[in-house]
Amino acid sequence: MKKINQLFSIFLFSVFSFYSCSNDSIEKPKLVAKMVTTNANGTGTTTIFTYVGNEIKTTDNKNFHIDFQYEEGLIVRKIIFDKSNKSTETVDYTYNLGKLIRSESLDKFKIKYTHNENNTVTYQKFLLIRNRSEQKEYHGVLYLENDNFSKDERVYDNTVAGTITESEISYDYDAQNNPIYNIKGFKKLLDHYQVISANNSIISTEVNTTMKDDKVISSAKSYFNTIKYDSDNYPKEQISDRNFDGFGNLKTEYFY
Repeated sequence: MKKINQLFSIFLFSVFSFYSCSNDSIEKPKLVAKMVTTNANGTGTTTIFTYVGNEIKTTDNKNFHIDFQYEEGLIVRKIIFDKSNKSTETVDYTYNLGKLIRSESLDKFKIKYTHNENNTVTYQKFLLIRNRSEQKEYHGVLYLENDNFSKDERVYDNTVAGTITESEISYDYDAQNNPIYNIKGFKKLLDHYQVISANNSIISTEVNTTMKDDKVISSAKSYFNTIKYDSDNYPKEQISDRNFDGFGNLKTEYFY
């Protein structure tokens, strides 16, 4: 159960949609103050968010505490403290003209981004091994459309010789407000995928393909989020059918 809670918390902080409005300039943006997640067996986790203005300072739950640091309105560092094993991970973000060009977890990985004129971003992820030498893990293309993160096409570089493995994850959105978009600088963090979008992901589709010896093996799966909204068209409850922890549907409640 402890391992399940750890995996869930990592997912909570990195992959799962928080939610936000599509306008950074509003004077009093609506921000998530608390999020309560409950899986099908009744196990719950409460996460508290703190801010200064519309800059996020911390998130905290029973498994993880995260501190965020800003420079000139951009998030430049995220410090993650794992309460279970008392370990700390630091992720640094580097920008050029306001666009993310690198995210790096010290002694673990590095992702390099190149922004293209057609609203796509090409990227490469490297694992840092042996005195921080770089070993390419995968490369791909990110697609952005209407202020939403729409697709991630990826080719893996660490496969067995003669084997090509590819994946594609695409997202469909509602037309309502995603409050994480109101957090200053958060939409720049490409390593957070659909979380950075202006709207809320309601369908995600994964397609995985492996090619070897003229044989092609493919699999596809779609996941659905059912969302209830408040009077301002922000999520107040979401049910996800994606089974992250082996306990079925995940319920998330949002408090502002």
